[in-house]
Parts: sequence; C-alpha cells; structure tokens
Amino acid sequence: SNLFIGWGQLLLEESIFLKAKANNVPRCFYLVNPSYKGKECLSLSQSEFVITDSAATKAFYMDERSKGVYVLPKCIEKPVISVDPLDRYKFQRLTLVNPSLKKGLAPFIEIANYFEKEKPSLQLHIVDSRNGLSKHLEKLGEDLSSLPRNVIIDNGNPNIDSLLGKTSILLLLSLWHESGSRLIHESHLRGIPVIGYRVGGNAQLMREFGQQDLFDLPKIDDSYYCNNGWKAWSK
Repeated sequence: SNLFIGWGQLLLEESIFLKAKANNVPRCFYLVNPSYKGKECLSLSQSEFVITDSAATKAFYMDERSKGVYVLPKCIEKPVISVDPLDRYKFQRLTLVNPSLKKGLAPFIEIANYFEKEKPSLQLHIVDSRNGLSKHLEKLGEDLSSLPRNVIIDNGNPNIDSLLGKTSILLLLSLWHESGSRLIHESHLRGIPVIGYRVGGNAQLMREFGQQDLFDLPKIDDSYYCNNGWKAWSK
C-alpha cells in the first residue's frame, strides 16, 4: 500500500495504523468527529497528516494537532431532479434528518408543538434513516405517540433527490460542534433554505450563503448537549 487512511478508533483500525507505521506506509486520518477532543486517539496521534472538511474543525483541534491538517471540500453530486422553488413552498414541509439529542431533537419537538397550534397545515418531517428516534425520545421522557400530530416520520431514501423532494425548509438544529453537514450544500443546490444554529462547521458552511439563516445558541459543552443544554436553549 502507498497510503493508509483511517477515520475511527476501533482496535482493528489502530492495529493497522501501527502495522502501517512499522512498514513505513504513510498514514492519514480523516477527522470529522468532534468526540476526540481532549481524548487520546492513537489513530490521530500516529497519522502523518490529517484531512478534515471544515476550517472550524481544524481550529477546534488546534490544541491536539496544530500542523499537518488540511481542509478539503466535500464532494457533492449535482441534483438530477429539479423542483421549482414555488412548488417547494407549497409543500409547507420542514425536514430534520437523523434526529438525536445532539442534532436538536428537543428544539424540533418544541417547534412542532408551536406550529401544531399556530399553523397546523405545516408538516414537520423526520427522516429516521438510522432508526434511532425512539431511543432518543425515551431519553427526553417522550415516545412516538406523544409527538405532535403534524409530525410525519419515514425511514428516508438513499437518493438525496427523493429524500428532499418535498422539503420546503431544512432544519439543521445541531447543538454540538458538527464538523459540517453535507445537507447544507445538498439543500442549497436544490434551492432549499437551511435554518440552523451558529455552531461548529455548520455555521462556517452556512455563512457561504449569508447570515440570515443562522441563529445564536448559548455556548454548550459537547458533553452537555442533553437535558441541561436543552434548558439553556429554551431560555
């Protein structure tokens, strides 16, 4: 091999990193997960260089890795299906993809509760492609039956044109330092506005399209994203 690229902390992956080092094979770590911050990560420490997908994540890890970190743009496929923006507006659908506590499930429920009373025709769409919604609802003391009636749920579609086909606005409600969601570019390429918080790489990528769809969030430590983080947000 001329190069070994890794992006995780599995024991098998770490052993391959060490074997590659012993055989003088160049090693690269793909760093897009904020969970390594302040922790030991053999794969990261043993890599000769690092690539990431946002300047925000490069800065986030500056204390752990100040040299040999390169920011590369995301590879995004162009839309195959074109939907007129006026038609998207008529759908009146707000979409949240792969909801979790870190990705703002609690604010989403609050938004759904508000619109159920103020604008019941508006659909709040959850794409649960990782099948984790029930688990995260349980941590909030909720379940599927307690969700507002304007919430619709599906398992998603690997085809991004189909997944976002009837979306009017994408909600990107991450409470933590997400490295930079590709959904930002995939939505904007389709003329879909994105509303989200000014956090991590998401804020950096969204600034490329203006400031109007970014909202400030009280600073929340990554390990503090659940109950206390939600209380801070709601204030």
